[in-house]
Amino acid sequence: MTKSVLSSCAVTMLLACTGCGGGDRADGSPMGRSFRDVQARTAWTRGGTESDTTLLAPVSLIADARNVYALDAAGSRVVALSAVDGSTVWTAGRTGSGPREFRAPSALALSPLDEIIVADPTNDRLAVLDRKGEFRGSVPLRGIGYPVSLCPLADSTIVVTILTTAGFPVVRLARSGAVLQRFRLPWADLHDAEALAVQSDVAALPDGKGCMLALALGRGFARLEADRFGPAHAYVEAMELPVPEWTEVHGRPMQQLSKKQSGARGAFVVSDRLIVPFGGESKAAGRIEDVYDARSGQYLYTHRLPFWSARTALAGQRSYHLTTSDGYPAIRAVDRS
Repeated sequence: MTKSVLSSCAVTMLLACTGCGGGDRADGSPMGRSFRDVQARTAWTRGGTESDTTLLAPVSLIADARNVYALDAAGSRVVALSAVDGSTVWTAGRTGSGPREFRAPSALALSPLDEIIVADPTNDRLAVLDRKGEFRGSVPLRGIGYPVSLCPLADSTIVVTILTTAGFPVVRLARSGAVLQRFRLPWADLHDAEALAVQSDVAALPDGKGCMLALALGRGFARLEADRFGPAHAYVEAMELPVPEWTEVHGRPMQQLSKKQSGARGAFVVSDRLIVPFGGESKAAGRIEDVYDARSGQYLYTHRLPFWSARTALAGQRSYHLTTSDGYPAIRAVDRS
């Protein structure tokens, strides 16, 4: 029996939920961070109750000035909510293998071409929607690996981070599905690392000509531009990557992490700033956003939120947070100052 990496559902939940808590450092220090408390006013909340079934198992958020878009993996759909009041603008997708259907979608991203790209790994494709939720086509994946995160570029190509045993966990795809480039991570000691340990998120640079990559379980981040990675930079909170171990679940071999932890919970770039929502092991785990200079990699400061957030999307002074209320998933829209 051939060993395989985690199932898509398990990977999705790993990205969203591991490290949701976190202990304190032994000496009680704030991990070297310089905190700036975020003044947050909740504009609206959607979900969070037994009666509101808009979101069944949301795993990712993106936003523009008009809407916030949630990827609901359990519902196999994308849900667009109005930035004004959280009302449903449209839903797209259902469970299946047809041209307007998904099976356990794993990631989504906005493209510079006014599109929404949805990773649909079980159907071996990336689906392309417009901002009104209409399907405009697809990009075949052709067995490249399990897509974790997407970074569409201005030249219409798409950078995809993947779970793969091939040693190249980042690829750039043409819209035909052809692999234009494969990238090793800019940490030499991670070239042969287990795929589960080096899963990562990517965020597009404002000019659409490159991406920032942030490792999901610790270590650090790097800039991908001009067809190559720049130097690797460490997170302000030092966290070494956990070691995956093989175990047997229901008679089948499965890879699991030796330690549950989370580093980056996504990433986004605003002007010349890289913002990394972070888990970690401080008292503020899940309530912090570390801010770095996107070019030099220098740590600048940390936003501290008044509430826990699994995933974040930002549009201007409005942020959207994937959180929970009474055990039910919710999206919280917040005006910040």
